[in-house]
Order: sequence, then structure tokens, then C-alpha cells
Amino acid sequence: MTEFDLRAVGWVVTRDTFVDIVLSVLGSRRTIATDLLVGLAEQWSALQHARAEERSARRLARADFLAASLSSRTANGLDAFLSRIVAAYPTRYAPSALRRRLRISLAQTGVGLAGGVLLIHAGLGPDSIAADAALVLLAMGTWCLVTSVQLWRTYQLVRRIVPLD
Repeated sequence: MTEFDLRAVGWVVTRDTFVDIVLSVLGSRRTIATDLLVGLAEQWSALQHARAEERSARRLARADFLAASLSSRTANGLDAFLSRIVAAYPTRYAPSALRRRLRISLAQTGVGLAGGVLLIHAGLGPDSIAADAALVLLAMGTWCLVTSVQLWRTYQLVRRIVPLD
């Protein structure tokens, strides 16, 4: 496990939490219980604090810190966090749910990037709305690619600790 894996999990869970909060503000029912959310936040904060201490003790260079291996203490903490979140929200974090989310994200990546490239190659002038649409589609496709990588790393980690369903 690396620093990038730790961050990928954080990005996925943070994005999901933010979406849940926004939907609840808009009137939807929350899918994450507040007390569990607080407990997960405390567990994540402790995990991040431990990793920051390790990073400063090892004086990791900025250029390679994402590739740095996690200590066994941090790796065990991440496994415990993932086990807890998978048990609490299997519809969102079980291996099958993460696989489904990854497939959707990869499809969105393909559509965004392919649509952008097709519009660019359509030969419409740079002042046309198609050029603006191409830029938007390429940006969306790129963002979906980033999301896909995060979901893929999270899926790989969860699959290590949770039997395939």
C-alpha cells in the first residue's frame, strides 16, 4: 500500500460524503448516519495524523511521497477503516458496488474523451459552439478518468480485505 492508495480512499469517501450532505440539504434522506459519519471522521483523522508523523519522521521528498509505502501501523489502520465503511455501507463500498461505480466512471470517461475528440475532428471552427463543447467534454472526461483511478485503487484495497461478493 502506498500514500496514493491512502489518498485515493480519502478522495472517494470525501466525495461520497459531500454528495450525501448536499443531497440531504436539498431534501433527500441521508444515507450516512451522522453518528457513524462522526466516528469515521475521527478514525480517518487519526489515520491521517499517524501518516503525517511517519512522513515527517522519514522526511519524504515532495516528488516521491505518493509512491512511499505505508507503515504496517498505517496500513492496518486503513484496513480497519475500510472494513468499517464496507460493513456500514455495502451498497456503496462492497467490492461489487465499487466495481459497478468503476464501470460507470470508465464509461463516462470514454464518452467525455471520445465526444471531445470527435468534436475537435469535426472540423468546426474555433469560434463555434462545438469547440466549446469539445473543451467541456474533454474536461469532463479527464475528471472522470481521475475518479476512475481513485475508484480502481479503492476497489483493489477493499478486495484485499473483503471477500468477493
